[in-house]
Amino acid sequence: AAARKDTLFYTSAGIGSPGHLAMEYLRQQAGLPKGSLENVPQRGNTEALTALLGGTAQAGFLAIGGGPDLVRTGRLHAIAVSGPHRYPALPEVPTVAESGYPGFDVRIASILMAPRGTPGEAIREWNALARGVLEDPASTPRFANWGVQPEDGTAAGAEAWIRAGRERWGQVVLAAGIEAQ
Repeated sequence: AAARKDTLFYTSAGIGSPGHLAMEYLRQQAGLPKGSLENVPQRGNTEALTALLGGTAQAGFLAIGGGPDLVRTGRLHAIAVSGPHRYPALPEVPTVAESGYPGFDVRIASILMAPRGTPGEAIREWNALARGVLEDPASTPRFANWGVQPEDGTAAGAEAWIRAGRERWGQVVLAAGIEAQ
């Protein structure tokens, strides 16, 4: 965008979605001015993918889903992986960090949650169930195929991840001027 001197249009699953925030974070890391990348928000990942396939957007950070097949068949071009590791199904695709933005690490998390006031015993049972799946060696290939890298499966680990995310993404949102819709 800096060399082109015009606006690049990217798609996302919506205002404030992980893809929207990831692209704003990339813009900020690259030192590009506001307005050089323009979000074309959709109503979910499927519509964002359709925008890319249909050419109404030039790029976008999207959930992996059927991405590898679309890349292998030439319908999409994978530019970079937003997380800290290459995606096993597309090992030739570098990470954003490898592409010139050291420390760039944007991941989403699926966190098992329960309503406030849930008894501690129930929380411990749910946590044990989740950890059992995360630690099961038979789950490893399935997670890798989905682009998922299980991490700390504890409530404390999830709380720490949420706290760190609030601080980090709060700064990105403020710098980008993103407003709730």
